[in-house]
Amino acid sequence: MTSLFDDWKRFCFVLREIASGENGSPLPSLEAQKRAQAVLIERGYTWPGQTVAAEPIAARGMPSEPKNEVKKPPRKSK
Repeated sequence: MTSLFDDWKRFCFVLREIASGENGSPLPSLEAQKRAQAVLIERGYTWPGQTVAAEPIAARGMPSEPKNEVKKPPRKSK
């Protein structure tokens, strides 16, 4: 039961980050979808028609366990 709760906490953490956007701007819908799917894949969930991300998008610069305080990672410039 604990692992399911940990999965739920991790997914909610990523959803909060998606909702917050980056630098005050909302994420594009495709980027938001990729991040949500990446965290599910990271936790071992699968579904019919699933496409596998090349790398875990949601894991970049984020802690594996959410803390009480939400801090955004610095945005990487291209």
